[in-house]
Amino acid sequence: MDIPFSELIDYWEEPDEIDATNVRNARTVWSINTKPFHDAHFACVDQYTEILTYEGWKTHNNLTTVDKIATFNISDETIIYQIPSDIYKYNYDGQMIVIENQWISQYITPNHRVLLKYKRGSRKKKILDKEWDYYHANSITPHSGISIPVSGKYNGNIKLDKYKAELIGWIITDGHLRKTPTGHSLTIYQSQTKNPEKVKMIELCLIKSGVTFTKNIRNRIYKSKPYIMINFYMGVKNNSWKWVLEWINEDKTPKWKLLHLDEISLNMMYKSIILGDGNTREDGREQFAQHNEYNRKWFRVLCTHMNKRTTEYNKRGLVNITQKNYANIHTSNFSNNIRTIDYTGIVWCPNIPNSNFVARRRGEDNKWRIFITGNTFPEELVERPVDAGTPRKICTECDKAVKIVYEKVKEDNIIVDMKMIEISCDCEAPFRKGIVLDMFAGSATTLLVADSEDLDWIGIEASEEYAEIARKRMREGRHKVKVPEGMKRNSVRRGF
Repeated sequence: MDIPFSELIDYWEEPDEIDATNVRNARTVWSINTKPFHDAHFACVDQYTEILTYEGWKTHNNLTTVDKIATFNISDETIIYQIPSDIYKYNYDGQMIVIENQWISQYITPNHRVLLKYKRGSRKKKILDKEWDYYHANSITPHSGISIPVSGKYNGNIKLDKYKAELIGWIITDGHLRKTPTGHSLTIYQSQTKNPEKVKMIELCLIKSGVTFTKNIRNRIYKSKPYIMINFYMGVKNNSWKWVLEWINEDKTPKWKLLHLDEISLNMMYKSIILGDGNTREDGREQFAQHNEYNRKWFRVLCTHMNKRTTEYNKRGLVNITQKNYANIHTSNFSNNIRTIDYTGIVWCPNIPNSNFVARRRGEDNKWRIFITGNTFPEELVERPVDAGTPRKICTECDKAVKIVYEKVKEDNIIVDMKMIEISCDCEAPFRKGIVLDMFAGSATTLLVADSEDLDWIGIEASEEYAEIARKRMREGRHKVKVPEGMKRNSVRRGF
C-alpha cells in the first residue's frame, strides 16, 4: 500500500463502508516473520538449547537452512514444519533470563520474545487470555500467573492405514524382531490371563492389516503362578508383514518418519503404545514406561505432535503425559521459576516464517524440557510505516510527492475492485526517490527495509557499537550497499 489509510479515507466518498479492522490491527504486529542477523545482540537462546526438525532434534552446530523446523501456529495451535531462511549465532557475554520449572527450561536473552498467555483476575477467579501473544523476557510480570505453550496439533503428510499404524504401536511395545541369516521374523507377545482384551485387539489389527500369522498358546509360570501367554508369530518366509520393516529399525526402535503420519494414524499408534507400555489414571493422566532413551525421546515428540504435555523421570524410565498443551507458572512460584543469570557463550536463533519454534533443553536436574518459544525483531514490522509514510516519487522541480490513490471500480453499484491512480504536479520535471530518515538507526533494520524497497535513506545512531553493526549489516544486506568507511562517525548514510 502506497498511501496512508487516512488519505484513503479522504479520497473515498463513503468512508463508512471501510472496515478499519482490516487495515489497522495491533495484534498483527506480532504475527510478522522475524529476521535476525549476524552480530545483532538481539533475542536468542543459549548454546545448549536444541530445536525440533523434521528429521529429529538438532543443535545450532548441525542445523542447516534446508532443515524443516517445527513451528507453532498461534491462531489454531497447530504444529507446522517450515524451512528457515537463515540461522544466526554470535558470542554473547551478558545476562540471560531463565524460565524454568518441571515442564520448561528457557535460557534466553533479556529481549527474547516469549510466547505466552497471561492469567488475569483475582485468586478466586482467574481468566486466561484468549490468544497467545509475545512479550519480551525482561518485561514478564506475575499478574495472576502465565501459561507457555509446549505442544500443538499435527497432521503429518505420510499416509498409513490406521490398523497398520495401531499394529506398529503394538510391535514397538510388545514385539520382538529377530534377524537370522535368511531374513527377519517377528513375534508379538501378550498375556491371555492378564490382558485378554489386548490379545483380541492385536489379533484384529493383524487381520485388518492383511498379515498372516501363527497364533501359539503357551502355558507359563511366573513367581510360582501359572499364566497363559499368546505368541503371534510371523516367519522369515512370510512376506505379508514385511512392510513393517519400512517403519521399524532392526533394533525394534521406531523410525523417526512415523512421527509424520496423518493425525488419525498418530492417534491409533499412540493408543496401542499406551496400552502396551503405559497406563491411564482415573484423572486422565497417562504414563509411558520405557528404558530405551531413544524410544522415550521419540515418544515425547509424538506427544508434542498430539497436543500433550510431557515430563520425564529418567531413573525409572517413565514419561508422564498430561492432556494440556501448555505449562503454567503460578504467581507464588514466579520468583523461583523466572530469574536472571550471567552467561558467556554462543546464542543463536533461526529465521522462521511462523516467528517461533519448538525447542528443548535440559533443566538443572538434567531432564529434558520441551517448549515453544519466539524469535526476534522483524524487518516487516517497519515495512508498513515505510510504505505508508514514504513517497516513491518526488518532483525535482517543486519537491511535491506523487500521490497514489485508489478509485473504486463498481459494477451494478457494487465495489468489485480498486484502481490505482497516480496524481502528480504539472512540472513535467524528472522525479527522484523518496527518503527514509531514521534518527535512531540502531542496527539498521529500518534502513535495510528502505534499501530493499529502492528508497534513499539516512540513518543516525548515537552508539558507536550499533553504528558499526549497522554499517556491516548494510554492506551484507540484500543490495550489498557500499557504506563509506570515511563517513561521519556514528552515522549511516546512502548518497542520493
